[in-house]
Amino acid sequence: AIDHAFGTKDIEQGLRSIQDSICNFLIEETNQKFLQDDWNYHKGRGGGITRVWEGTEGKDALEKAGVNFSSIEGNDLPPAALSQLKLSPSESPEGPLPFKAMGVSLVIHPSNPHIPTIHMNVRYFEAGPISQPDKFWWFGGGIDLTPHWPSEGLFSRVINFHKMLREICTQHSQPYSTYKETCDKYFHIPHRHEMRGVGGIFFEHLHTNAVNNLSKRDLWSFVNALGLSFNAIYKPFIEQSRQKILYNPSPLDQNFADLFEENEREWQLLRRGRYVEFNLTYDRGTKFGLQSEGRIESILMSLPSVSKWKYNYIPKKGSGPDLIISFYLQPQNWIDLDPSNSHLYEVNLPHTSARTKWQLTLGAVLFVTTVLVARNIKSN
Repeated sequence: AIDHAFGTKDIEQGLRSIQDSICNFLIEETNQKFLQDDWNYHKGRGGGITRVWEGTEGKDALEKAGVNFSSIEGNDLPPAALSQLKLSPSESPEGPLPFKAMGVSLVIHPSNPHIPTIHMNVRYFEAGPISQPDKFWWFGGGIDLTPHWPSEGLFSRVINFHKMLREICTQHSQPYSTYKETCDKYFHIPHRHEMRGVGGIFFEHLHTNAVNNLSKRDLWSFVNALGLSFNAIYKPFIEQSRQKILYNPSPLDQNFADLFEENEREWQLLRRGRYVEFNLTYDRGTKFGLQSEGRIESILMSLPSVSKWKYNYIPKKGSGPDLIISFYLQPQNWIDLDPSNSHLYEVNLPHTSARTKWQLTLGAVLFVTTVLVARNIKSN
């Protein structure tokens, strides 16, 4: 039976609440405020609210982050989106197909290389003639995590990240294993032959069918739960203790394996380069946004402020980057891994970073200089 008491306005209000919840969480955790940009959809009706953080590396926890809400309507569904509906010849519209799309999308690029980048989106889409505007409808979304450095505590946190996602799926009769596998396949960079990160869950075209027998309200309950769980999911990675982990901020002059040193910031920037490659080449959301002529600044909000490419980079064997590539960027059955084996998949860093060493050295020089000057004055 159709639930006439539940509709797109309920979903839109819920999405706005998700955006507010996540933004308040980020402010509380980082003490950074966002820049808000309200915009209108010039090709149709509706618009969105873009909230962006742009900080300073080494000073602010969030170097670049954005949490976007959008709700747009148009009279002519873009070709790329129409092809995703996979309509039969009898269902294919003869003319333009009106559509409505709404969602919350976020990407967080922290300053500290020991805090993973994270992406999440939850969205609703419908299309159909004026007589039946939701003739075709579905929910989509997902969340994925991209760690840069295998520092202490990462291994167990990634395991718990996946266990929390499995619990959300189980509570709403959703197949975690299927969504996890879909995520691994989707967030894969074909030309690099590697995953973007450690995955998560990803689902598309989620609607009522004979298999799940779930209503639109039931499916929204799952999507909403994922959105509202973001704060608890990401908190272990971005909490204050993680923000204070020291790291080497210096750039590297060489790019050959035998000369490479372990450098967290440099590696973070190189991994961001791969993130950019995926988003601009393969990401469906980016393609839909560009084809529907949405707010370009909001569409490209997912890109980091700073990224880097080095020619033919090969990480040193046994280094942090090597461990990230050989283990974390390979599909793993995370929920079955033993957290007590963390020593095999983490790199213990010296307690003093290059920046701190420089500060200590400068402090020592200033102290000795002060003492010598004082002695010289006294002797005169």
